[in-house]
Amino acid sequence: MNELELFKDFILKDFLLNPVTNFTFFDLTDSDSYSGLVLENRIHAIKNPWLIINLSVVCREILDPLSERIDPFGDNPDIIFINSGGRFHKLNYAVGGKEHSEHLLFSAVDFYSNEFSIDVLGQEILMGELPFHQLIFNYEEKKPFLHISKYNLNPQVENYEILKKENGKYVSYNFK
Repeated sequence: MNELELFKDFILKDFLLNPVTNFTFFDLTDSDSYSGLVLENRIHAIKNPWLIINLSVVCREILDPLSERIDPFGDNPDIIFINSGGRFHKLNYAVGGKEHSEHLLFSAVDFYSNEFSIDVLGQEILMGELPFHQLIFNYEEKKPFLHISKYNLNPQVENYEILKKENGKYVSYNFK
């Protein structure tokens, strides 16, 4: 086994065997709507271990602390549901993702809770000062969800932005 294979093996085992409180590699690379692309999506991530690292960072620095804030005793491991996490280009295209989506770098996650509105989740993210680049409130779907990303990939965009999807477009959102 060469160094790269050892590194991939270590990263994958680290993320799978020592997952954050509630999220696994499988949760974050799944797609209910496009199940035929899930295996290819996961293989893409395994071949590019830095993508798995990105997912792990989003979980450890944002999703896990958020889970602890809204469920401090850990009574409900399913308090947050993942709609979409990391996506390779074919899956991103299939779901209608943007061409430069941070999902492509496995550094963005779309999620919701059956117990808390996305407004409450957003408040907890801001009050907890969780480190995000982009927070998007999507009220237009049947089940509203939040999109959160960790890294700023576009130098023309501020490091910290809060948006909402309104009539199919993303607009600045003065969320308090």
